[in-house]
Amino acid sequence: MALSELAVRKAQPRDKLYLMPDEDGLVLCVWPSGTKIWRLRYWVNGKEKKKSIGEYPLLSLKDARYKRDEVRRAILEGRDPFLKENIQCGSKTFEDYAMAWWSEHRNKLTNAKNIQTMEHRLKAYILPTFGGRAPATITASELAEFAKTFAASGKLETTHRTLDMIRQIFRSAIEAGALDHNPALDIRGILPRRTPVHHPSITEPEGIAVLRDRIRASNCYPVIKNAMLFSLYTFARPGEVRFCEWKEINWDACEWHIPAEKMKAGVKHIVPLSRQALEILEAMKPISLHWGKYVFTAIRCYDGSKVYSDMAINKALVERLGYKQREVSAHGFRSTASTCLNESGLWHWDAIEAQLAHSGSDRVRKAYNYARYMQERREMMQWYADYIDGLKAPAESL
Repeated sequence: MALSELAVRKAQPRDKLYLMPDEDGLVLCVWPSGTKIWRLRYWVNGKEKKKSIGEYPLLSLKDARYKRDEVRRAILEGRDPFLKENIQCGSKTFEDYAMAWWSEHRNKLTNAKNIQTMEHRLKAYILPTFGGRAPATITASELAEFAKTFAASGKLETTHRTLDMIRQIFRSAIEAGALDHNPALDIRGILPRRTPVHHPSITEPEGIAVLRDRIRASNCYPVIKNAMLFSLYTFARPGEVRFCEWKEINWDACEWHIPAEKMKAGVKHIVPLSRQALEILEAMKPISLHWGKYVFTAIRCYDGSKVYSDMAINKALVERLGYKQREVSAHGFRSTASTCLNESGLWHWDAIEAQLAHSGSDRVRKAYNYARYMQERREMMQWYADYIDGLKAPAESL
């Protein structure tokens, strides 16, 4: 049965990728992240091929069908439409240069999440739109239309970052002698400026106490409740908590050792674990220790091989704890800790910054100093956990 626009729009993410077939080889792929990608299955000379052709809603159902029909017409004429420009121009495609650039560029990255995000942008946004073209045939006006349409979908920051990647790919093509000018440079300033991202947070003592008590009293799934409390006590980044592995916990030293590839700055990070954080890990043992590698596993993932959704905690804060989105977020727990620790006047600023693992350009210094102030950080983490537990919430606050 053919898809409807309503069905496509209302398709919700699940724990695993699933497919929604339309007709004549067109399929909508719905990823656990919520991203929806159109994929086309077609045959050339009896050989089956698959190609991603765009993301919904950037590419609507109607437009996806039109693109599918264009491909079918080209095949009837005896050619592979995705190789058309390559054959006519006798040169490499934009995809060839893009993959060569990515192969070299990814080796410079150390953060696994950054690698995954950039690869997704390349394969979901850039290649479906420009991949089969010869670089010299792609114009600034086409890039401008792509950027404006993409930004109109509400992903302004992603649009900026995707254009940055396109500029770098064109630059590598220029270095290889494929063209003389970078058309992506001609559309600088076409998009609205990036706005700084402010993660909503609670910093008033009574508000922190209310947050603590609401988490404890909530009817959230135990994994989500424990992940929220663990985030509150450790103030690690949400992604670091999500992908926390049992093997990273040093029980003897009472430390959580996060490897460099998981950190934003690409440097190993140590989180001294307070008594409260260790109690949370003990509570998680019967839930996930014997099932898989992750501490905070996904709901209904019985082999422990997957973690909960990146939006699960923010949804719980709104739907289960009663907060508004502008009031608090998972990432805001870090601002809560930073404010409390700095305002206490008890701790060296460098010790606070080291524990927050704020990223910067001086990786050599960070790598050398990742364990600096460790004794002070150990004392600070226990003080902070005790401080949170000792706060008094106003009456009838839950």
